[in-house]
Amino acid sequence: MEVFTVDSIKIMIPVLTSLAVCYITLYFTHKRNKETLNLQQKNHIESMKIAEKKYQEQLSINEENERLKYLPYLSIVPKYKNNRFEGEMDKIDNLSIRPIPFELINEGAGIAFSIHLDYLDNDVKPKNMRNIAVAFKDNYKNGYNILGVREPIDTDVLRVQNQTEFCLYLTAIDESSNMVDPTTDINWKFNIVFCDIQERQYKQTYSFYTSTGNNKIVRINSYMPQLIK
Repeated sequence: MEVFTVDSIKIMIPVLTSLAVCYITLYFTHKRNKETLNLQQKNHIESMKIAEKKYQEQLSINEENERLKYLPYLSIVPKYKNNRFEGEMDKIDNLSIRPIPFELINEGAGIAFSIHLDYLDNDVKPKNMRNIAVAFKDNYKNGYNILGVREPIDTDVLRVQNQTEFCLYLTAIDESSNMVDPTTDINWKFNIVFCDIQERQYKQTYSFYTSTGNNKIVRINSYMPQLIK
């Protein structure tokens, strides 16, 4: 077996050193390239997620803008002329019922369909009342204040800038289910439900104050329609 001489070793050391340096350089270069590639892939995935999120957000904005193009907005004003309805919060035949006729005006951007008042479930209605739209317990002694419907809304389709009529009546029942005169300065609330041309359903809330002492209606508020389904 041939023995390495000192000269042979001296010749091999630079070669081995060069190979080692080359290997180390290749190893760290490969590692650095792999880390760079992984970072690029991670950034690409993050960019894709951000792009998808922005796309979904823009899609939602576009859908909302498209929906608003067809959104009806129904405002109400008290009706003081004697056409279809009579009375300006006058009592009905000495009963404790005060009718309030309203005009319903479509000030939105689209046609309203299937317009109706939002009624309570039958098991919630007081037994001695019919066609109740809202019944709620107030802070007054004895009883519930009632907001009801004396006449239905006069149309099922309300075009933009068109108007129709309906009538509410105010009354109250005491704890013995006896009808009594409504107290003054009550905040009454009710909802109107309708659909737009794309069959999306909305609920719009209204409120107003009454003073039965002088038959006045004040502070009428129409809130923005809320999408139900």
